[in-house]
Amino acid sequence: MKKFQLLILVLALGFIGCSSNNDEEVPDDKISNGNFSVTLTGEENREVKGEAFFVHGIITSKGPEENGSVLTLSLTNAQNEDELITILIGKIGDLDGIGTGTYNVNIEPEDDEYLVNIGGFYSSSMTMYVSTNGQVIITKVTNNVVEGSIDAILDNFNGKTMTVKGKFVAEGVTQNL
Repeated sequence: MKKFQLLILVLALGFIGCSSNNDEEVPDDKISNGNFSVTLTGEENREVKGEAFFVHGIITSKGPEENGSVLTLSLTNAQNEDELITILIGKIGDLDGIGTGTYNVNIEPEDDEYLVNIGGFYSSSMTMYVSTNGQVIITKVTNNVVEGSIDAILDNFNGKTMTVKGKFVAEGVTQNL
């Protein structure tokens, strides 16, 4: 299973690298209207708003153990760009792309399940918060817009936890590779 998780990460990073060399790059002004609003409770109690963007890669040009889909969302705090929430949904063998639906946090999926991970970087913590429970609901997916919501518990493994609840409308790019 660790091999699967590593492969998803490599696919996500590879897609980002490949998309940056694409002649059909999306200009920054085309993806600057994405937004999000979440409420943090627990270790911190506040509302965070900012910019939301995504990269959605559908890989069909590799072998059966490498083809699949990866959707990464980045939610950046408008007041503090060092604060970021990341969402990763991926599955080897999914050749149709990540679609609408409910995706439960699952960092050790079986072969037929989605890898779903949520991370948070907050200025109050020197360590990253990682999802231990929760879900991401995707309500709309197009080539350049992904909409949905998040409701998750994040833990920084130093005894601090936070609940993150909110909605996002992310703009970005979907690419078949």
